[in-house]
Amino acid sequence: MNEIISYLFIIYIIIYLVSIIIDNNISLEKFTDNTKKIIIENNDIVDKNTNDWLQDIFDMREIITIPKRKEHVKKFCKSFDINETIFKATLINEIDDYDNIYSLKIGEIACAMSQQKVLQKFIDSDHSSLLMLEDDNTPFTNNIYKDSKIDLNHIKIYVKNAVKYLPSDWDVLYLGRCWDDCRKNIKINKYLYKTNRTLCHHAIAFSRNGAEKVLNAIIHPLQKPIDHVVATLTVNGIIDSYATIIPIFYQNRDELNTTVGNYDNLPICM
Repeated sequence: MNEIISYLFIIYIIIYLVSIIIDNNISLEKFTDNTKKIIIENNDIVDKNTNDWLQDIFDMREIITIPKRKEHVKKFCKSFDINETIFKATLINEIDDYDNIYSLKIGEIACAMSQQKVLQKFIDSDHSSLLMLEDDNTPFTNNIYKDSKIDLNHIKIYVKNAVKYLPSDWDVLYLGRCWDDCRKNIKINKYLYKTNRTLCHHAIAFSRNGAEKVLNAIIHPLQKPIDHVVATLTVNGIIDSYATIIPIFYQNRDELNTTVGNYDNLPICM
């Protein structure tokens, strides 16, 4: 599984780099000679010494974490040069009395309740954007990234520019995704797709308007998993969802398995 994802990541990186070369009229020879440098429009540079580069892009971030994955989250954060902003997940044993009339997996319910709490915390704050991560993201030290030969600073710049060029009325941004209906994606610029139906919430950002719309759509007892709730809102035109053309974060099910009861592989496109 990791090997397949690594190949997909490499393909995305190649497409992205080619688009930069074409859009900026940079020769391949010049680009190759400057592989140690960061070549992007306007000479935009991310400070390598910043304490938390993601916090500079999204002013609120929460990593939903179950106790047994805290060490993994610490490893993940260290590998990506970000702070450990851990949010205690709702645990399965805390919702034994949930009225599960629609027969969802109990892990899916716990996951939805955790995300609902994070979204509500965001709305109750004065922050303008939220990046919500889950505790099963793959560290940058993993072969998925090593095999792609991508430098972390390039990822920092890519994310910064993707957010910079988001439409002002954006609701949701996927920095990692699965089961995307890629045939219906619309390319907005060299960083972003406008998506039609995307699943997986291991790395998803919200504007305040987007978070409010999702919160209003969460009705208990739940009829569907939380990522399906957001996907339905997108399909129905209630929210505007976008995704980075290059997925930045990947779930690490090979090592961590799953806590929601879904054991299928996670292709980017359906």
